[in-house]
Amino acid sequence: MFPTLFEIGSFRLGTYGVMMAIGALVSIKLASRESERAGMNKDQFYNFAVYCLLGSIAGARLLYIIVEWDEFLKAPLGMLFAREGFVFLGGFLTGVLVGWWYVRKQGLGFLRTADFIAPYIALGHAFGRIGCFLNGCCHGHLTNSAWGVPIEGFEGRYVPIQLFEAAFLFALFGFLYLIRNRPLFKDGALFLLYLTSYSGVRFILEFFRGDPRGSLFGVFSTSQELSLILFFVSLLWLIALKMEPKKK
Repeated sequence: MFPTLFEIGSFRLGTYGVMMAIGALVSIKLASRESERAGMNKDQFYNFAVYCLLGSIAGARLLYIIVEWDEFLKAPLGMLFAREGFVFLGGFLTGVLVGWWYVRKQGLGFLRTADFIAPYIALGHAFGRIGCFLNGCCHGHLTNSAWGVPIEGFEGRYVPIQLFEAAFLFALFGFLYLIRNRPLFKDGALFLLYLTSYSGVRFILEFFRGDPRGSLFGVFSTSQELSLILFFVSLLWLIALKMEPKKK
């Protein structure tokens, strides 16, 4: 693990935050080159990206606080301003809501915009998962296998589930990027394909997580429960789009 990039006095620059920033910047830069696909000019796109990014950060922290409510009550300010403690799916949901609000405000098509941005969500998230690996968080369970990795401050070796998820997300980005210009069913199909693929794989990967997961409904982990809901909603929506007759 390599949680700290460098430290000067009381200032510490963590690799997790750096990788998140790199993922966001790379994704935004690449997406900006074809923002016209969503009918956006450059100013509209960068405003859209900033709004979605801020909304995602707030939502990811909010869901973490909800899951860890008892710990939050013990030290609310510490958890609010901590450098760690984010749940991706919480950030994803609020990011989508903020994006929907901005797109509607600008008079643009939400599903068309969602298709355009879907590959870059996967790309940015992949960098974030590498950050999780370097930070030692979001790790897998204990293992005796040769590919297990040690984590600073913990005994034993752990499944590097963060790297498995990062590899899948890079592959998903490549796949969505390659097919992005092909005529699919209608607007929204590419975004729903991303959502179905990621939520399904995330549900499975959660079984291999070894860190405290929390639960909203007391059945699976928080991320599994949300992934299950998103998987079925997006899959049914995708099927409905496929069955819908094409416009002449």
